[in-house]
Amino acid sequence: MGRRRASADDGSSAYLQAGEPLAAIDGSGTMYPLSDALGSVRGLTDAYGDLTGTADHDVFGEVRASSGASGIFGFTGEQYDAESGFTYLRARYLSPGLSPQLNGAL
Repeated sequence: MGRRRASADDGSSAYLQAGEPLAAIDGSGTMYPLSDALGSVRGLTDAYGDLTGTADHDVFGEVRASSGASGIFGFTGEQYDAESGFTYLRARYLSPGLSPQLNGAL
């Protein structure tokens, strides 16, 4: 049995996932995430393999430094919600600056 592949569309971009983010497609092209051993997205490349953005997280998920392009996937490969400022963990939201986890929907 292979890994399950899923795609999502937020209205402006489409995302391909298979347990981890694989690609983000929008009007400007396709970006491919580069993940570390924890699954955190540390870099983004374009279709040619050129590095277009980087990010560095502390142990609690707070962004320490970033440059260039960014995507919605970040710490541990989970989606970052720019509107709330939290990382969505499917059942909970994570806010590294407030408390480890916030239960329920916001």
